[in-house]
Amino acid sequence: MTASKDWKEIIAQGEEERYAKYAKIFSILQKTKSKEFGNGRALHRKQILGLKTKLEIFENIPEHAKAGIFKTAKTFDGVVRLSNGGLEVASDSKPDIRGFSIRLNVEGDGALGDKTTAQCFLMINQETFSTADSEGFVNFVGAAAGGGKSLLKYLVKTHGVFGLFGQILKMKNTFGRPFSGFATEKFSTVLPISCGEYACKARVVPSPTEKKNPSAKNDFSKDIKDKILDHNIEFDFELQFFVDDVSTPIEKANVEWSEKKSPFIKVGKLTLLKDEVESETFQKSIEANVFDPWASLMEHKPLGDVMRARKVVYFQSYKNRSK
Repeated sequence: MTASKDWKEIIAQGEEERYAKYAKIFSILQKTKSKEFGNGRALHRKQILGLKTKLEIFENIPEHAKAGIFKTAKTFDGVVRLSNGGLEVASDSKPDIRGFSIRLNVEGDGALGDKTTAQCFLMINQETFSTADSEGFVNFVGAAAGGGKSLLKYLVKTHGVFGLFGQILKMKNTFGRPFSGFATEKFSTVLPISCGEYACKARVVPSPTEKKNPSAKNDFSKDIKDKILDHNIEFDFELQFFVDDVSTPIEKANVEWSEKKSPFIKVGKLTLLKDEVESETFQKSIEANVFDPWASLMEHKPLGDVMRARKVVYFQSYKNRSK
């Protein structure tokens, strides 16, 4: 099937009020954890490593992909923040979602209606979001933050006794998914963005020649730092385009887009660089920097309910840690 322009967002009544409520919930969690671990983000609190990067856009890519940063063959400089996804600063060996956030240096009209100097892609080591919408995610995180009993109570209330074990298995497969390290795993935006008149998801795919380290889980930072001091780490940068509401839904965040109906296409090469990797000042600058899907060009505007909620929640998180 070919890429389609017939995608649409479904804006529910009262979204702004709901998103403001979500921001307050995450703000409370963030401030609580900051008392324990020091000032930091609401989610993806633990930074594994900050790196310099460059994204080379290829010349011969499909016409429907030629928008925004993909419009012409060009190389963009930027930075990457690697992280664990949790609310806390925990051991790398603990099951978690892993984050791969890219911030490129650009200039143009921004998704928030002003000018922007950044194009961010926030990726995780999953193909889908954990819930269908933002409300489910906020409720899940709030319950998980309350501990095991709180989460169990939420799961029973939401899915019933008979659905409980299925949800526990799903959580195990998501959070406990084997993770070989940041240089050897795929990362996806999971959620859609626009690409000019089209809609797509983006992902990075590691080089098949990159060797896995069995002991990486003991210290992911050391693993990737050892690799990058030896050689630059390369990923294919790929896009997957919307074709129809069933195969590639915009608003259902927990549905994996069909690769059979919409195969990924390679549009560039992302290279992680060793420059300043051992600089404490540089690492602090990455921790202080903003990685937000709405720090984006208008041509790559974030799409869907979860992305719209992120606009409010991420801004509140930034304000909290900026204080």
